[in-house]
Amino acid sequence: MRVLILFLSLFLGACAMSKRPVNEIKIEGIVQYFGNEPKSFLGIKSGNKVYKISNTQSIKKFQGEKIKVEAILLKKALGPGFPAIIKVLSVKK
Repeated sequence: MRVLILFLSLFLGACAMSKRPVNEIKIEGIVQYFGNEPKSFLGIKSGNKVYKISNTQSIKKFQGEKIKVEAILLKKALGPGFPAIIKVLSVKK
């Protein structure tokens, strides 16, 4: 029983200390608006994939430019018209 408690405490401690989220991704693409009002959104197009940006304030100024971002994947894509949703952590030109 002591061994089990020791193992669980070490395992949970190691999980708590990991700094990088499992769903962190790196994307390189062009920032642009997609869709029509009132359903338009700011996103990044990388190849044939589109990522909807949840926190757009820091990204708006890069519209039309190719950038690299580190982001957290909040929701996976559900198909055409329902892109993956990301939260941008950092931006590089």
